[in-house]
Amino acid sequence: MTVSMEMVVPGVVGVWADRWLGTRVLFTALGFGLGLILGVWHLLQMVNKQSRRRRSE
Repeated sequence: MTVSMEMVVPGVVGVWADRWLGTRVLFTALGFGLGLILGVWHLLQMVNKQSRRRRSE
């Protein structure tokens, strides 16, 4: 759930910022791009943590 929220919330904030500032898709694209980067980064951290845990067992 956390990872999905990390991916979606920046994009939704970007949509809001575009509407508020009157821009087309600038902040929406930046928000979803940032969300994608954050989500993938968090997933990689989770996988690495799990891998280290399995190696120590």
